[in-house]
Amino acid sequence: MKKNGFTLIEILVVIVIIAIIGLIALVNLQGFGTEQNLKNAALDLVNVLKTAQINSTASLKCNNKDPLYWQTKFTQSGSRIVVDTICQYKNDQSVQIPFTVASKTLPATVLLDQVSGANCQLITLSADNPLTVSFTLLSGIPSFSAFNCDFSLSNELTIGLKDSKKEDIRLSVGINKGGAIYVQ
Repeated sequence: MKKNGFTLIEILVVIVIIAIIGLIALVNLQGFGTEQNLKNAALDLVNVLKTAQINSTASLKCNNKDPLYWQTKFTQSGSRIVVDTICQYKNDQSVQIPFTVASKTLPATVLLDQVSGANCQLITLSADNPLTVSFTLLSGIPSFSAFNCDFSLSNELTIGLKDSKKEDIRLSVGINKGGAIYVQ
């Protein structure tokens, strides 16, 4: 007598195979999501830096005043990196006033790994120890500064980022003295 259909064991084998394939795909997708979050954070940094550079090159007014320069300031708030786009201008009494135009907070899983290109070790960012990238008007040429750091001999600043969950995933944002800003 011929039976049509599948036995219980055949169905269970197929379900186990599908579950194993699904588990492998899930693990790979989680790693992809982590790497993509880091890439997005690096691209956000590039966008913030390029916005300040473009505003500087165009001598865009800030707070209805002529700017002295545009800059991007990196600080840390708790465990998160905060990047501010700032315009410096002089008020009517010739006092330099910083005006924050935009602020971007990176995801909590994105950490500052290293800052290279200076004769110092920048360990932590804070309000008292920010990293700044300033852009000169019209040319958009960057200059770098940080507390107790000497960037005078450096032609490039590299800001290394890493993921707090998977520390083997790293990306860098580079800025050279010629004005190029890029993800490495």
